[in-house]
Amino acid sequence: MDKIELEKIQNIIGYSFRNTKLLEQAFCRNSFSNFHGGENNEVLEFYGDKILSLAVIKDFYDLKGGFNSGGEFISARSVSRLNREYCSLVKNSHLAERISRLCLFKHLKVAGKIEKSSMKARADLFEAILGAVALDSDWNLQTISKVFHRMMFSNIVPKTESFTRGKGLLRYILSKYKAA
Repeated sequence: MDKIELEKIQNIIGYSFRNTKLLEQAFCRNSFSNFHGGENNEVLEFYGDKILSLAVIKDFYDLKGGFNSGGEFISARSVSRLNREYCSLVKNSHLAERISRLCLFKHLKVAGKIEKSSMKARADLFEAILGAVALDSDWNLQTISKVFHRMMFSNIVPKTESFTRGKGLLRYILSKYKAA
């Protein structure tokens, strides 16, 4: 990637990398690295997948969790509803749509054009970017959360996006971070 491309990506996600090699690696699929050498994004995607879970769960806690007067943790949502809303946010089709909306997929390095358009490759890219940010920021949770919110809830998403329909918590999260 050239310097201009890297700057565009960093502007989109709202984070400036100290080590831009991590950002480049996040965009490199295994199929590409097998032919051209270098590291691929698989390990970054693994870390990013776990970070994504943490970021979503932390939002659920911040928005609908708390402690009662007896010091016990309570939630305004049932476990089944939290699970449905969680799955709606982290499913591959949703992550792939976010990468498409952010126009980040065009920077993905793959061996074939078909793979670039695959939902799985795009979802993996979302997670790999989060993994790269975690490593580059030395696991700074505020930084990771900021990037997560920007990628997940930026103004680029139209209000009619299907994942917000009928899902009160998701709609609330979207409105809370719309200005991110």
